[in-house]
Amino acid sequence: MSLSLAIEIYFVIILLVFGFMFFSNLFRLDKYLIAPLFNLSREFYLSILSYPLIVLLIIGLLDLSGGTKLTMQLYAPVKFEKDKTERYDAIKSKLIQIRDLQVLYKSNSAENRFANNFEELIEFAKNGYITISKYVEKSEIIVNPEWIARGWKESTIKKTQKTYKTPSGEEKVNTDEGWMKRSWFEKVELGKIKVCCSDKDSLQIKDIENLADIPFSEPEQKFTLSAKKIVKSNTEISVFEVSDPDPFDPSQPLKIGDLNEVNLDGNWE
Repeated sequence: MSLSLAIEIYFVIILLVFGFMFFSNLFRLDKYLIAPLFNLSREFYLSILSYPLIVLLIIGLLDLSGGTKLTMQLYAPVKFEKDKTERYDAIKSKLIQIRDLQVLYKSNSAENRFANNFEELIEFAKNGYITISKYVEKSEIIVNPEWIARGWKESTIKKTQKTYKTPSGEEKVNTDEGWMKRSWFEKVELGKIKVCCSDKDSLQIKDIENLADIPFSEPEQKFTLSAKKIVKSNTEISVFEVSDPDPFDPSQPLKIGDLNEVNLDGNWE
């Protein structure tokens, strides 16, 4: 018999005894139930009470063990939620890092796809570069095509000044003579920067070699990563999904991305 089972039996007996005594006292059955039983067991009680220290020690140990077990049972859900919060916060943080890395990978992929495995993703993080660029507004003054459509000759318009200055010195386009300003935005490269993982790089991911490892998993387990292309509205779109194959709480698994929908969010977001 295990110690745990013995403690449970002890408490059941205590509850039965007190229940029996309460029932007898409630219905005034003391002299019919308790008194005869006490007389029958008198010699047994007296023999036990001849060793009071041993009896007290046994009762004390049983009470202490029972109290400890009860406390552990009551604390177990609290500890589970505490451990779950700590683990899930770390897992969510890592899944977001993987997503950020996947987005950079796709933006630099000639095939416009996500990485199919962690080996590709880690290699890109360690040795890849991304281009830093910005959009600059540019403009030029051209002949207004509407004037040409109305019958004006381009050569005639080009004989006039493109701009003129107002009395305040402001330069304006000479729209009255058939000119117009055309504006657009042009992408200009500013340079390249490493993907990971120093403070100067695009992403700061600690321990990039173990990117696939699930935090707090015992024994150590790894995320599952899958990527493919799906068709939505007659357009081929890349998707990926990263998930925990053995979640701490089976009723609440964590994943980020989706293999069947265009979605980069985590299922907790």
